[in-house]
Amino acid sequence: MSLKRAPHGVPALYPSTVQKVSYTDSSAACTNAFGDDTEVVRIVATTACYVQFAASPTATSSDFYLPADAVEYFNVTPGTKVAAIRVSTTSGTLCVCEMA
Repeated sequence: MSLKRAPHGVPALYPSTVQKVSYTDSSAACTNAFGDDTEVVRIVATTACYVQFAASPTATSSDFYLPADAVEYFNVTPGTKVAAIRVSTTSGTLCVCEMA
């Protein structure tokens, strides 16, 4: 992956495929694996959750903690997925955007 130059010469990644994952007290994963050219994803959750990246992920309370409304970027391996599980009693949605 190479950074593209946006107007004014600023290096940038562009949003590509978007998936939404509704998570509860049970782990839920995105439906589709990340594309062959995907090396970076941007994620944000509507409520606090734990997330895991793997070929067949199952998120648990031992995984990475993601606070509500925190935008994070992760390097990923093409062909993997992300899963989330809620921290408290409030379920939420994880928005996952592959960056190109």
